[in-house]
Amino acid sequence: SARDIAAYLPNPTVSAVPAITVAPTSVTFAATYVGSTSAITALTVSNSGTGNLVLSTLSLSGTNAAEFRVETSSTCRAGSTLSAGASCRVNLTLRPTTTGAKSSTLTIAHNAAGATSSVPLTGSASLPPMPAITVSPAAITFPATSAGSASAVYSVTVANTGTAALVFSAISTAGTNANDFRIEPTSTCSVTTAVPPSASCRVDLTYRPTVLGAETASLVFAHNAAGGSSSVALNGTATAAAAPTIALSANSLSFGPQEVGTQSALRTITVTNVGTGVLNIGTLTRGGSHVADFSRSGSCQAGMSLAASGGNCTLV
Repeated sequence: SARDIAAYLPNPTVSAVPAITVAPTSVTFAATYVGSTSAITALTVSNSGTGNLVLSTLSLSGTNAAEFRVETSSTCRAGSTLSAGASCRVNLTLRPTTTGAKSSTLTIAHNAAGATSSVPLTGSASLPPMPAITVSPAAITFPATSAGSASAVYSVTVANTGTAALVFSAISTAGTNANDFRIEPTSTCSVTTAVPPSASCRVDLTYRPTVLGAETASLVFAHNAAGGSSSVALNGTATAAAAPTIALSANSLSFGPQEVGTQSALRTITVTNVGTGVLNIGTLTRGGSHVADFSRSGSCQAGMSLAASGGNCTLV
């Protein structure tokens, strides 16, 4: 070689020649989620020759070149010069924007033999784990409810059919009559508790109208699944509050002349609830200047309740 000959010749003139070595010769990145960045894989570029190695360009080409990146932390740069025996590093990452197999080529242009060195890059990308929300039913129509009262509880089931935890940032009612629809404390869906994959939770709702007529609202979930929010339509109709109405079969009784010390024939008054609400009897009292001369019996008793639309009892 020129170097060997130079050892035997006085004052030899030997041209210094660079030589490039790139390791590894190919890179396969670990599977990476779309929208994320792989771990850095480093290539080492070494000058194994005797002259200065000049790197003129470092470029990526190929089908998915835009999804691979030469990181700014690399010490090999366009215009870098490596003296004999020196080396530098090219830091590479995969940053996929779509799913599937990925490929590209890193090409280093230099002043060593061959003028360029190429390293094939491969990888694959998949979608990251994501929650998926299913809400059932999509709408609830509460039965007609008296203003000032509460309906029976109706439940909404929220299922996580995805592959990551479902997290709620808010669960609320919204809309024109939101305040008349209530999320009950028995609900198991909560902003403080995530729903694991294949699990579900429940929102319990009641309708508590304060005004008459048709009312609407929505149950709204803000979450980390696709779309960011889901809703359930809520409908109800408020009716006038049920009220009892008392009716007496007679407003007065006439017993006629009665011999002192004897008992008259019985006279009966029927008390009937002809209203739409339960009639509660509080107390039954007799009054007047001759109260001791009249006695009372019958089925009507203090504290009893008469059903709406016809419940009755008697005063004898």
